Amino acid sequence: MVPVEPSIQSDVSLSGREIAPPVQKTPPFPVLKTTFISICTSIVGATALTALAFISESFTLPQAETPTAPSAEESDPHEDLPSKINDPSEPEAHSEPDTFENSESNTVTSIAAAPPLTLTQSIAESSAVWAIATYSDEGRNINLIVSGEESGLITIRDQGSGQPVRTLEAHDDTVRAIEIAPNTRRLISSSGDGIKVWNLETGELLYRLPSSTPVWSIAIAPDESRFVSGADDGSLAAWDLETGQSLYSTSDGATIWSVAVAPDGKSFVSGDSNRVVCQRDLATGQLLKTFKGHQSNVRAVAISPDGQTLASGSWDKTIKLWSLETGELQATLEGHRDHIVSLAISSDGDMLASGSTDTTVKLWSLSDLSDYKLLENLEAHSDWVLATVFKDRERTLITGSKDKTIKIWE
Repeated sequence: MVPVEPSIQSDVSLSGREIAPPVQKTPPFPVLKTTFISICTSIVGATALTALAFISESFTLPQAETPTAPSAEESDPHEDLPSKINDPSEPEAHSEPDTFENSESNTVTSIAAAPPLTLTQSIAESSAVWAIATYSDEGRNINLIVSGEESGLITIRDQGSGQPVRTLEAHDDTVRAIEIAPNTRRLISSSGDGIKVWNLETGELLYRLPSSTPVWSIAIAPDESRFVSGADDGSLAAWDLETGQSLYSTSDGATIWSVAVAPDGKSFVSGDSNRVVCQRDLATGQLLKTFKGHQSNVRAVAISPDGQTLASGSWDKTIKLWSLETGELQATLEGHRDHIVSLAISSDGDMLASGSTDTTVKLWSLSDLSDYKLLENLEAHSDWVLATVFKDRERTLITGSKDKTIKIWE
């Protein structure tokens, strides 16, 4: 097939660098005594205020252009999408990739007794929360929650107090994905108007990668040298994180709803509207495997920290767990009454969280590969749970919803 120019265009960064165009290539908490609560409250309150004051001094609010008013609320991520811009190019010819079809596996529906997570905080936002990322710097006692909204705003908050540190008028459309590179302190956001890369500490816009089609997902390589993006027109692209230079562009031939990079940095996976999960070589974009079994759009993908388990969540109301190495289907998790739209795996790899349009979050045990269990059903949101994130090195779960709230579970 003749390569077609990818939809993401070149642009000039705020710092004056010219971004080259993409390369054309194919147990519940115990009840505490009143006195103890008062003491703890005072201590925690003082700590949070100290941290917030420090963060406020360390971060400077940048000037930003006022975004255009967003379009009407999207009741369904799969409706009212623009028509495809072009026929994306196919990858270069390589040896035939492995294809793994759905086969007989454990189907999990029961719930197991386990220490539950408790809702500890609820934060109100100005519009639907589509994306969430977290950042921690223990040395400076900084713990941040970054959220992307339907209004196009990105809000950076102190996790302890819930108070905003900075608000970026980031995009002219819904912020569909947010990722943070902790070592280089880069914040990447994507929307209907493309991709933007920011300095997390100063809020400076470093460069932009405009797009004529919504960019639904982004994922950063563990070494932070590059990131990948997936768009509505089917394009998958890899970019140099420091410079914004295009490394390659290819296509799965269908809308890319989600992407995730493997912990070893050698490959990445994508979930698409063709009901398929594809694994590709991160360095080249070469297709390595396809995982088939879902009956509808694969809206979310996640990879366990050990790189062994791939989780895929679909519009068909199920979650499938696969061996990333062999492609074997290990289990099908059933329990949600409606579409799966977000997934997250805890940093110890023992727990999977799934968010759904049924307004619930379900927690699943991944600790025993031969006996997956539904641990808990979390009910606090009143609308779609569009974002689920586990904080690094903790079992703190943060969820974002179309109900315009962020919930923190501990």
